[in-house]
Parts: sequence; structure tokens; C-alpha cells
Amino acid sequence: MNETRIETLSKLIYIFLYISLILGFYLNEDLAGGAIMDLNVHIPLLNSFKENFVFTFLNYQEFETDHSPFYWGFINFINIPFYEVEFTFNKNLVYGDQLIELYQKEYNALRLVYLHICLLAPFIFYKCLKIKFKDCNKGILIILSSLLLISPYFRAYAIWLGETNLALLFLLSSFYFFLKLHEEKKIKKKYLFIVLNVLFFALAAHSRPIYSLISIYFFYKIFSKYKFRNELFVFIFSNIVLALPALYYFFILDKYPFTLYSNFFYNPTIDLYSTNIIIISTIFLFYSIPFLIIKKNTFFKNQFIFSKTNQVLLVFSLFLTSFCIYHFNYQYANGGGFFYILSNKIFNNNVLFYIISFFSVSFLLKIIFDYKINDILLVILLICFDPDLFIYHKTYDPLILVFFLLLFENKLFSNMTKTNQNVFTLNLSIFYVGLLLMYFIVRVHSNY
Repeated sequence: MNETRIETLSKLIYIFLYISLILGFYLNEDLAGGAIMDLNVHIPLLNSFKENFVFTFLNYQEFETDHSPFYWGFINFINIPFYEVEFTFNKNLVYGDQLIELYQKEYNALRLVYLHICLLAPFIFYKCLKIKFKDCNKGILIILSSLLLISPYFRAYAIWLGETNLALLFLLSSFYFFLKLHEEKKIKKKYLFIVLNVLFFALAAHSRPIYSLISIYFFYKIFSKYKFRNELFVFIFSNIVLALPALYYFFILDKYPFTLYSNFFYNPTIDLYSTNIIIISTIFLFYSIPFLIIKKNTFFKNQFIFSKTNQVLLVFSLFLTSFCIYHFNYQYANGGGFFYILSNKIFNNNVLFYIISFFSVSFLLKIIFDYKINDILLVILLICFDPDLFIYHKTYDPLILVFFLLLFENKLFSNMTKTNQNVFTLNLSIFYVGLLLMYFIVRVHSNY
């Protein structure tokens, strides 16, 4: 297929996915399975922001939520022009054994506007991909960026005001200016891109505070390239200034609301760390499947070469996996990742999950053993991104795709060229379409 046809096809795919998202809005689509409940739980919070913004913002802890006050404050700001705009088409839903009384007309206009704000994410993702993969066809990059619209979690939280989408939008904007910085030669533009990078990163971190950890990655990259030059000091100063609102709110006013579920940092145990490492490693492996298929010949050949490095990797993987399994303690009906659920659905135990976890831990260690500090940092950050007792795919979908394509340096994830771009995109597309269909089947089955 020539480049013109691919570009035409890519635009048609985007339009089709947009229409499907609007249809999903009308039909109350929630393939994530919890987005509707998340919003309905926060309706009293939205009502309170609407009635008295300052009081709600300063008494946020009373609402007992682990979602950012800055995010819901921002949502209220978007909603101001639509306070008097009402339209109704929703019906009450049966969710499991619960009847959910949807708020009907009051927030539908806000939801529709928010959905369209979320549509900026694929566009900015495309702009990032254009910088990263300069030689690849424009249509291919549009298709790859449109995969966000296939993600069950992106779709659900675009429709139901989820903070992960807004945080992703700001994070992608931050990555865009970060990529622009690394190809810019003019010093004044470098300073501008650093400030814009930090600005949008700050917005992402204020929307989803766990993303503040990514500042470690940015600092490493800036320092490794510029050392103690002015660029580093501009970066540090910008971070300090833009972090002041959150620092003042959380620590000076003592309004920190996130200790409710963040046991990973505030109540750490060996069992908790072991459980998170083993589950998140299997989630990492799950989303790496299309990349492994693309590179199956070279990757598996290198993986099973009987070298000293691979022997050490094998022994260490076996030890670490055994240690994590011994301390594994996940006792919740929800979450746990695809392989954990699969193991318990088929065999009613964790045996299959434990077997797969050995390969997933080995896979992560293989990336670490490549000694790329860049990728080691990203792996550690991804493990820290879900500090709860409950571990869900929504934390990593579609964020991990963005990380794979834009940030990881391992050749497994960054090997798209003009030669293999069609196969590369086809594999990723098949995986995400399959994922969407799987979630659709699960949701249909759960309603009967």
C-alpha cells in the first residue's frame, strides 16, 4: 500500500474511532468496569465545588478520596460555562447487583466537553511520534496515535471524567517539548522548551500526583546531557516554582489526602512490595506481547543463548521470583492483572500466574541487565505508579504504550523504521483491537 493510501486509511480510522467514542458516550460505555462508579462516587464532590469552591478545596480531606483536588477543581472550572446547560438521555444502570442512579442531565454537557478535550491526546501523541520516528510514514504515525482511542481505559475515562486521561494529555505535552528540546540548537528556544516541558509536567502531576515521580527521569536526562550548564538550573528553578502550589497546599496547609490507599509509600511491607513487583511485572509483559512478536526471532534467540550473562539472569530471576511468590499476598476479587485473573478463572489458583511471573520477572531483569540507566529508571517508575493495595491495568493502559514508543531505549520497543513500519503498526493494532474486543466480551458477559 502506497503512502497516500495509508494516510487516507489512517484518517478514516481516526474518524471511525471518534464516531465510536461518541456512540459509546450515548450508550454509557464503560469497558473499564469502574469508570461509572468512580464518577458517581465523586458527584457530591463536584456538587460541593459548584456550591462553594474555596470551602471544598480547603476541606478536601472530608471527602475521603485519593484523587487530586487540583483535578476536580480543574473539572469544576471547565464546568462553569455549563452550570445551566442540561440535556438528558441517560437511564439508570444496573452495575453488578447495584442500581446506579445516574445524575441525568446535570453533568452531561461537562462530560461531552471533557471527551473532546481528551481527543487532543492522540493528536499530541502523533506530534511526539513525528519527532521520534522522522523517517516513518505520516499515516502510520496517525494509526499508532489513534491506538489511544482503542484503549478500553482511555475510552471509559474519556466518557466518565477520569483523571488519568487529563494527566496523560498534559504528560504527552510535556514529552513533546522534551523531545523538541533535544533537537533544538538555539539557546533561547532551549530555555523555552524546558519551561514548557516543566509546566505541562506540573499540570500532569497536579492532575495525578503519582506522576510527580517522572521528574526523576526528566532530571536524569537533563543532567546527563547538559551537566551543570544553565539548562539544568532553568529546569530545577522551573520545577521548584511550579511545585509551590502543591507544596503549599499539601504541607503548609496540611491538606494531604493521599494516604488513604498509598500503602506502598506510607505503610510498606515485604509482602506488599513482593506482590506489587510480581503483578506489575506480568502487566508489563502483557503489554510487551506485540513487541515480542515483532522481534521474536532475535529476542528469543538472544534470551536462550547459553552465555554467562544469561546464566546469571536465570539464577537471579529464579531467586527473585521465588522470593516474591513466597511473600505474595493479593486477596482481592478485583484487579491483579490479566495473567492473575486468567490463572484464577481457569485453574482457580495462582499456579499459572506464578509460572508466567518467572518469565515476566526474567523479562524485566533482561531490560535492566542491558545497563541502560534510562530504561532502569522507567521500569522502577512503572512499578511505583500503582502504590495501592489494589493493582489495576488502568494505571498502565494506555500510558505504557506511550512509554514504550517515546521513552524506552531498548531496541525491542524503539525499532520501528521505514522498512518495518507496516508490520510494526499491524502487530500493535491487532493487539489493541483484540484487547478492546476482550474487554467488550467480558463486560457483556458480566451483565448476564
